[in-house]
Amino acid sequence: VGFQEYLVDVLIPEVAPQSLPASEFLGNTLPEPDIMGFDEIYMISLERRPERRQRMLVLLQMMGVAVKVFDAVDGKKLDDAALNKINVKQLDGYQDPYLKRPLKMGEIGCFL
Repeated sequence: VGFQEYLVDVLIPEVAPQSLPASEFLGNTLPEPDIMGFDEIYMISLERRPERRQRMLVLLQMMGVAVKVFDAVDGKKLDDAALNKINVKQLDGYQDPYLKRPLKMGEIGCFL
């Protein structure tokens, strides 16, 4: 386990059940949030996975990266009716070239 992982475990203990207490000698040395020369930096994450979102926000904070968070399209909530509503259609007969099957809803969610 590296130093950054240790800090993440200390900062968000609900993600790491075997967290160690923070040392009083660490102090707060987090850099100021910055967009690093970009217009914006976006983080897209699933609303149903708050622990992943929180972990990424802590890591980005440790690196001094300022982000705007957007909810990802959740493939578990997609069905044909939802796709029809937003006028998304799969190509007739399309199959994943490697797996030789139609796209799954999670893959469509990633695309959207």
